[in-house]
Amino acid sequence: MAGLATAGVLTGAGLSGASGGLDETYRGRSIHVTAAGNVYIDGMPLHVMRNADDSYCSVIDHHEKFPTLIDTARAAVDSLGGAELELVGHHHA
Repeated sequence: MAGLATAGVLTGAGLSGASGGLDETYRGRSIHVTAAGNVYIDGMPLHVMRNADDSYCSVIDHHEKFPTLIDTARAAVDSLGGAELELVGHHHA
């Protein structure tokens, strides 16, 4: 499925898109990217932000830019190691 475009995001091979989203197992973790651009790791939502240059970053790796949502999710998995993703509230001053 190389070159599949979903929600304006180019994705790589090894992804299943039967539900209109993308599913991948990466380093033993389940990644799901919905057609609307929502990202989940092991069923937990990963907060991602789209940058002005159309790159992405996440709450886990907010100082790094990634070209696609799947790359953003993979980087979050790498940063998490074996730790679980947890829901946190927004901290705005």
